[in-house]
Amino acid sequence: MSIPPKSSKIPPATAFALADLLLTVVCIAVLAAVFLPALARSKARSSRIDCANCMKQIGLSFRTWSLDNNDHFPMQVSVANGGTMEVVATGDVYPHFQVMSNELSTPKIPLCPNDEKRNCATNFAPGLSDRNLSYFVNMNARNGDGSMVLSGDRNITNRSRAGSRLVSLTKAAG
Repeated sequence: MSIPPKSSKIPPATAFALADLLLTVVCIAVLAAVFLPALARSKARSSRIDCANCMKQIGLSFRTWSLDNNDHFPMQVSVANGGTMEVVATGDVYPHFQVMSNELSTPKIPLCPNDEKRNCATNFAPGLSDRNLSYFVNMNARNGDGSMVLSGDRNITNRSRAGSRLVSLTKAAG
């Protein structure tokens, strides 16, 4: 048995040349410049959708509650009967969400994910307050009146005092 002779050829270099490295870095920078703004817009859009989803769940919770209470919303039912009619005068909004705790299922729903000024409540018990809410309630809303706003976020313009969470909205005359 004979041993094959060693080759005297040197294998070709496999490392990047400086020009290849610079070209790769420039390509990555261009791709990042193109796609990062799109990703940022996507995240902003996603959080707006999350907030709108919370508002939809609140509306469905009001509707579900009213189906169980003769087509009346909590603010139209006496406290003695499980509603919040007498609480309307205090200007507090959280009691309206407390009575709907079975329909809302979690105290995270009345807090918009975009709302960085407020903290999420851990439960609907006495720890819940207006500081844990991102949405207002229209105390004059009536079930079956599609022209009335039931609830919404605080970006609405109205004549209520600044910071008010209980908003009275009425139909325009005519």
